[in-house]
Amino acid sequence: MSGVRPSISSESDRNSPFDHPEARLAAGTFGMWVFLVVLGVFFAAAMIAFVAVRLDLGSSDLWSSPDASPPPPILLFSTLVLAGVSVLLAASERRAVADLDPRRGLTMAFGGGVAFLLLQGGAWLEWWRDGLVPTTDLYAWTFYVLTGVHGLHVVGGLVAILWVLGRWTGPGPRPQRIGSVRFTAMYWHFLGLAWLGFYGLLWWAAP
Repeated sequence: MSGVRPSISSESDRNSPFDHPEARLAAGTFGMWVFLVVLGVFFAAAMIAFVAVRLDLGSSDLWSSPDASPPPPILLFSTLVLAGVSVLLAASERRAVADLDPRRGLTMAFGGGVAFLLLQGGAWLEWWRDGLVPTTDLYAWTFYVLTGVHGLHVVGGLVAILWVLGRWTGPGPRPQRIGSVRFTAMYWHFLGLAWLGFYGLLWWAAP
């Protein structure tokens, strides 16, 4: 009797279901949703804490100083710019799915993201010149923290766009290219929704 055991495995047994590009795209999309949900919980916790502190302090001087002012109007323009970035990335994803070059839309979206950060910086500068610094009161502190945390995530989104632009010109299967555009667009859509929440809270809690 031979000691060699017959192999019952086949080629299909050894292949992972994620070896197929379409399966990887679906798995990547699901993974991106999980990531955004986790990030959303973090942002939601920050918003809930913001609301709780505001309701607890009311119109107390601890919340806002007598010379406090509402959010700078320039933030409205930055909000519109961020909405434009989301539209451009949605259009870029559609082009990628249609097997068309999305790089023009991606480049414009990158410029919009940079413009958003510049406008946010302008809002900071405007408040700083008016003497409203993070140590002025809790409202000013939360303003700088919320806009700063969101701004850092925007920087991450800009890096993602640059990565996609470089990836699109390199080798790789079509579903992988589509996925790179889709995941970046999903992230920026999330940033847009998060910013609407932050911006709305800043106006609601304004002195």
